[in-house]
Amino acid sequence: MTKDQEASAECAKEARRQAALLPPGPVRDALLEKARQYELASTAKPDSIAN
Repeated sequence: MTKDQEASAECAKEARRQAALLPPGPVRDALLEKARQYELASTAKPDSIAN
């Protein structure tokens, strides 16, 4: 796992942690969507990520 992938995984974890503290609504939904995006980035192959 690259440093970028590790950072993305950590960001995903933090976004999910923050979302868990919020009631259902648009802010929580946005955090969960951001977590999904970070998770996708954390599992992408390094050569498939645009620089």
